[in-house]
Amino acid sequence: MSQGREWVQQLQRALSEYEDAIMHREHKKLMETKVSVQQDADKAREKVVDTVVDIVTKVRMEQKD
Repeated sequence: MSQGREWVQQLQRALSEYEDAIMHREHKKLMETKVSVQQDADKAREKVVDTVVDIVTKVRMEQKD
């Protein structure tokens, strides 16, 4: 598999997790607290940002060589 496709898949996975966390936050169950579901959404958003930063860093390092 090409490197670009692998990066796209990583980003799609991270975005999917983020979307799921947002949906869960919006439709939380009765016994769940707002804080815990918001923390899950924040962690998922952070994973998206980390994935993008990782990909950009790898691309820039390849261009330097």
